[in-house]
Amino acid sequence: MQTLRGVVSSRFNAATPNLKTVEEKLLSRTGLPSMAPGTLNVRIPFNYVVHADATIEPGEYFTGERLKLQRCRVRGHRMIIMRPESHEQPGGIGANVLELVSPIHLRSTWGLADGDQVEVEVEGDDAWWERADPTLIDPQAPDLSGDSRV
Repeated sequence: MQTLRGVVSSRFNAATPNLKTVEEKLLSRTGLPSMAPGTLNVRIPFNYVVHADATIEPGEYFTGERLKLQRCRVRGHRMIIMRPESHEQPGGIGANVLELVSPIHLRSTWGLADGDQVEVEVEGDDAWWERADPTLIDPQAPDLSGDSRV
């Protein structure tokens, strides 16, 4: 497992309507119980290639491109990094941005704003992914991760 550190960043404000078209596929392929509207964008200081645990194929998404879905955790909560494959191509617009899909609306639940620091755990094993998720208990519960910087 590794931890990616970045800052919350606004971008296109297009995730809510775009992901609504594939919400059922995203949930069934990732195991998330639900998904809050939109994504939380976290800008990291380097390009990161998403290691897809699941995909939504070009014929299933209205833009005709593949969406890569990688499991991650923030503050102990299970989430998914969603990235259109074109964002990682030469000249792409986002290999240094993690778009987080979560069952909880992160900005409002955790009071996040642009510029706030966030740590995103990625590439963990099955035990890491399967451990208890506070999202399923109480999304308003206090952060018990011990990291007050997030």
